[in-house]
Amino acid sequence: MMNPLASRIRKICVAGAALVVLAACNGKPKQPSTEDVLKKLRKEQLSTGCKRAPIEIFLQASPYLNQNAKGQPMPVEVRVMLLKERQDFDGLEFETVWQRGAEALSADLVKSASLTVYPGKLKIYTMKSTPDVGYVALIGIFRKPPADGTWSYVADVREQNKRCANKDTLHTIVSAVLRDNHISKPEKDSDDVDPKKDKAGK
Repeated sequence: MMNPLASRIRKICVAGAALVVLAACNGKPKQPSTEDVLKKLRKEQLSTGCKRAPIEIFLQASPYLNQNAKGQPMPVEVRVMLLKERQDFDGLEFETVWQRGAEALSADLVKSASLTVYPGKLKIYTMKSTPDVGYVALIGIFRKPPADGTWSYVADVREQNKRCANKDTLHTIVSAVLRDNHISKPEKDSDDVDPKKDKAGK
């Protein structure tokens, strides 16, 4: 038969063990939900910044680019504008974009650059992007800008730019072809300009 002191000690030990177990159970971390994990990742992304893939611009010029009065090809300035939206740009005339484009597009313009493209040459230029860039406008400052609006070409990069850079999205490519006094999207499956086709007016 257990003496009263031993019995009391045993009861205290049992009670203490039960409290330890209960505390351990209550202290067990709650398994985070998928929503909690996504919120945490989003918070970390906002705090560290989402690194956007740079925009790489390829401008292929025809040998008959921007011809002068004697029919001689001339270099042309191409202005690159990274825009949030394109509606205001689409409503502008060439003279406005040429003379005060930054002012007229101040609400949408994220950043810009000016490039010189030479006849028959390929110009490659890389620009850093930001999360709010949706469009890349390419404007050719031609000697005789065409009345049909083909002095500019606008590429939609919303889908590419909203993804963060990773091993599969090293850069966002925007390509254009410059022929005489026109700038446009390259023909499908064709990276080069055919001089004969270009000289004959397509």
